[in-house]
Amino acid sequence: RVLEVDPMLQSHAEHLRYRFQQYQNTRGSIERHAGSLLNFARGAKDYGIHTTDELTVYREWAPAAQAAQLIGDFNGWKPLDMSLGDNGVWFIELPHGPGGAPAIPHGALVKVRLRLPGGEWVDRIPAWIKWAVVPQGEMGAKYVGVHWAPAEAHAWVHPRPPRPATLRIYEAHVGMSSEERAVASYTYFKDSVLPHIHASGYNAIQLMAVQEHAYYGSFGYHVTNPFAASSRSGTPEELKALIDAAHGLGIVVLLDVVHSHISSNCEDGLAGFDFGQGPDENYFLQGDRGYHKEWDSRLFNYAGYETLRYLLSNLHYWIQDMGFDGFRFDGVTSMLYHHHGIGIGFTGNYSEYFRFDYRLAMGEPDFWVRTVKQVADEDWSMTGMASALCDRRYSEATVGYVESHDQALVGDQTLAFQLMGTEMYTSMSARQHPLPPRIERGIALHKLIRLITMCLGGESYLNFMGNEEGNGWSYEHCRRLWSLLQSDDLLYPALGRWDAACMALDQKGGFIASRHQWVTLADDARQVLVAERGPYLFVFNWSPSTSYQGLEVPAPRPGKYRPVLDSDAREFGGQGRVDGATEHFSQPRAPQVHGRDQALMVMVPARCVAVYECVDG
Repeated sequence: RVLEVDPMLQSHAEHLRYRFQQYQNTRGSIERHAGSLLNFARGAKDYGIHTTDELTVYREWAPAAQAAQLIGDFNGWKPLDMSLGDNGVWFIELPHGPGGAPAIPHGALVKVRLRLPGGEWVDRIPAWIKWAVVPQGEMGAKYVGVHWAPAEAHAWVHPRPPRPATLRIYEAHVGMSSEERAVASYTYFKDSVLPHIHASGYNAIQLMAVQEHAYYGSFGYHVTNPFAASSRSGTPEELKALIDAAHGLGIVVLLDVVHSHISSNCEDGLAGFDFGQGPDENYFLQGDRGYHKEWDSRLFNYAGYETLRYLLSNLHYWIQDMGFDGFRFDGVTSMLYHHHGIGIGFTGNYSEYFRFDYRLAMGEPDFWVRTVKQVADEDWSMTGMASALCDRRYSEATVGYVESHDQALVGDQTLAFQLMGTEMYTSMSARQHPLPPRIERGIALHKLIRLITMCLGGESYLNFMGNEEGNGWSYEHCRRLWSLLQSDDLLYPALGRWDAACMALDQKGGFIASRHQWVTLADDARQVLVAERGPYLFVFNWSPSTSYQGLEVPAPRPGKYRPVLDSDAREFGGQGRVDGATEHFSQPRAPQVHGRDQALMVMVPARCVAVYECVDG
C-alpha cells in the first residue's frame, strides 16, 4: 500500500518488505508469549510495587544480580531478602499489617539492593518507580524512590478531547513557565499558563522534561526514571490534574518521551541495572553500541524482549494511567540507526530515513536562522523560501515550526531576539511614532515568518514557549514574563494578538492541514510570494522598502474576495494601510497568470502579508 501511495519508494521495496517482516516476526513472538501486544505493554501492572487484598508485592527484572534485597524507611531500612523467580525476576511478598495496613505504605522511601557478580552490593532505585525525590536536609543526597499509591488518587473529570484536525502545538516546559525566579509547579502551570495557551488558540500542548531527570540542566533529556513524573514540579496527582484541566479546555497533551537514550547516572536511575552483563540480561547494549558519545548517555537494547516490555509499558503507562494523549519521540535517529545520527546530515533523500505519523521539519528553523543572520533583507529569495518550506514528501504529515527547544539547547537565541536584540528591553513602547527601525523591522518579519511557516511548512504547527537557559544557574532568563501580554503600552500584546489571530484563522478554515497547497507566485525581483492553502489566498510582500498598489496576483477561482487577516492592522502593531472593508473582484486572464485564469488587484505594504478569502465564488 505504501508503494502505491508513494511510487518513489519503489527502489526501496525489498528493504521495506524486510523491515515489515521483522516487525511481524517480533510482534508474533510477543503475542505468542504474552497473548497480545496490549498484555505485553501492561508491565507496569506487574512489575514494581503493588498492593493486593492481602499482600504487597515487589517485582524487579535483574537477571545478572546474584542476590536482591528490598530496603526502605517502612521498616527502618532493614534489608528484606528477595527470591529469584522465572526469567530473572526477583520478587518479595509482604503480608499486610494490623487492620489490613499495607506493609509498604503510600509515600514510603524505597530502594533495591543488588549484589553484583563480583560480590559487591549496590543500592538502586526500582526501575518501575512512579516517583523519585531528593531527601530534604541531607547534604549531597541522591534520589530515592517513593512508593506512590495514594488513597485518594486524582479523580478524572474531563474526557479526552477528540484528535484535532490540525495540531496547533504549544511546546512548553513546566519548570520554566513561571514569571517568578523559581522552578514552576504543575499546579502553577494548570492555573496560570493553561489559560494563556487556550486563549491563544492552541489545541495541543507538548510537555518537555516530564520524565524524572536528576540533572535539571539537561532539559529532561538525561532521563533517570522513565516512569516517574519529575518531582521538581510536584506529584503525579498534580500532573494528572494539569492534564485533566487541559482536556477540559479541549487541549490534547503530548509527552516528549525519551526512549532514545538514558542518563549514565547509575546511582539515581535505570543505568544502575547495567553491571556489564550481556544483552539477554540487560536493558542496554555494551561498548560503542551502548553509549552515545555526544550525549554522554546509555543506549537501549531494542532487540531485547524485556527492554521492549519496559519501553512499551512505559508508553502505555503515560497514556493509560497519567492521561497523556500522544508522544513526541526524541532522538529517533539514535533508535533507528547504528550510527545514531552522529555526524550525519539528513537531506530528505529517501535512502536516509523512514516515516512517522508526523515528522518534525527540522530544516525549517535552520533555514530561518541562516536567512535572518546571514542574508541581507533585500536578498531574501522567494523561490528559496518556498523550496525550504515545501521540502517534504506529499504523503508525509509534517510539523512545521520556526523555533523550538532545540535552538535554545545549543545556545542560540529566539527569533525575536535575533531580529530585535537588546532593543526588546528598551524600545518596545507602543506609543512611539515612528517605531525604531530595528523594532519595526523585527515585529514585521516576526509576523511574516510565523505565518508563512504555518502556511507552507507542514500539516501542523508548533510554537515554543521560549529559551530555557539560565546564566550562571540563575533563573533570571529562565522564566516567562506573561505580564507583558497585559502591558498595552508595549508592543508585546500586539504580537500575542497576531499569534492568536493566526490560530483563529486555522480554526475557522483549517488551512494548516489542508491538502490543497500551491505556491502560485514566487517573484524574487519584487520579493512577493503568493500561495493558496486551504480556502485562503496568502499574499506576502517581503520587500523591505517597496509597497505595491494594484499588485496583480493569481486567484484560485472567480468571485469576490475579502481580506480576512492583515499583518499591517493596527491591532497587530502595524500602520493600518490595508482597508479591511475593501472587496476585490477577480478578473479573467488569458493567457493564464502563473497557472490561474483569474487574477486580483490588491494593495500590500512592504514587509506585510494579507490573507484573502473568496466569499461568493
